[in-house]
Amino acid sequence: MKFIEFAGPPGGGKTQLAQLLHNHTRRIGLRSIHAETLSLALQESGRFDLLGTFARSHPEVAKAIPELLGDVRSSKRKRLNQGMETWSALQIQAHRIDLGFVDEGLLQRNAHLAHTGGTLDRYLEVVRQQPVPDLIIYITIDFQQGLERAISRLPPERQAVRRRRLMPTLEVLPTIETAMRSALEIYRSRGVTVLELNGASPQIRNLRRAWRCMQDCDLVAKTSPRPPSPT
Repeated sequence: MKFIEFAGPPGGGKTQLAQLLHNHTRRIGLRSIHAETLSLALQESGRFDLLGTFARSHPEVAKAIPELLGDVRSSKRKRLNQGMETWSALQIQAHRIDLGFVDEGLLQRNAHLAHTGGTLDRYLEVVRQQPVPDLIIYITIDFQQGLERAISRLPPERQAVRRRRLMPTLEVLPTIETAMRSALEIYRSRGVTVLELNGASPQIRNLRRAWRCMQDCDLVAKTSPRPPSPT
């Protein structure tokens, strides 16, 4: 089982790109899955302790994250746990999966540690020990443009409320961006392929570039048909 992780500022198109690639891999016969969907299904079954699975595989990382979180509110703690849960879900079902897609995995979830009572250096210590994907697709976009794009996807009646909630995020995005870019260099040193895309570019261009990179990384066959243009 191989897996791809998507990261980058809000509004860059991570989720849409992951969905397009996932849909196409299913069309050409691969057993691919969105890790978040799998994680929720395993948790709802009540048969798996995903955080426990992660802790047994990577005890130092599992121990460091709560220490860095300190008194962070439970809602943010839950979101950070999702990075560990999705990784565990993929490992548990690896025998049934060819390719997993992770939208905001350990790299991005744990980057919040760099401004929630921890430090950049401590976060990077965690990065050096946490499990890594086979490919990470990092989508860049201007912070303001990305937030406006994310807000515009909502129904008009919800946009004003969402804007009030998201705008404070602008203050912490530079810190998170710095943390993730530092982490990407560590990922590269650990042999992970990193593909950087511009979220402001046409979606079809990013889709084709991502597919070529997946072929170059042997995540899909080099002879496999490329994805069709998004409708």
